[in-house]
Amino acid sequence: MQNNNVKPWYKIWWVWVIISAFFFLFLICIVGANVNDDKSTDKADTTQVSKNDDSDSNDTSNDDSNSSDTSSSSSDTSNDDYDSNGTDDQQKALDQANYFANDANMSKAKIYEQLTSSYGGNFSSSDANYAISHLDGVDWNQNALATAKKYVDDYHMSKSELYDQLTSSYGEQFTASQAQYAINNLN
Repeated sequence: MQNNNVKPWYKIWWVWVIISAFFFLFLICIVGANVNDDKSTDKADTTQVSKNDDSDSNDTSNDDSNSSDTSSSSSDTSNDDYDSNGTDDQQKALDQANYFANDANMSKAKIYEQLTSSYGGNFSSSDANYAISHLDGVDWNQNALATAKKYVDDYHMSKSELYDQLTSSYGEQFTASQAQYAINNLN
């Protein structure tokens, strides 16, 4: 008869206190680890974001392998010719601008937007202007043409839709003459 007085384990109050304590310790460990990860990666966040954005932009220019090969060599030579007066941030902005111009086939305005965006390079406007003004050997008409070819191949756009996309402030931001050059030279 003594067996009737013994409560099952889940009805004992101190068992629930111990389970609750372990649960809260577990939550604190998880939340604490996430907070520490966030703090340690704060400085690297802009780099990671710009790398992600770079790869997205690079995906739009992979079909034109010939211009990619020639632009890679021009990118290498222009990186060696740093202006010795540029600050570290200006040189980093120039590195990113060279990539955007030569490998991702972006327009000047789009490069500036990418460099100054808090989701991109997060550079100051003076650093972005320095980088853009020190880009060497970039053929903006060819960048517009490579971008136009990608849009036609992937999205089958008409010439008027393509022109709008190339010149739009929400699109590629090429100048009207660069967009017209691209449309005139599509095969």
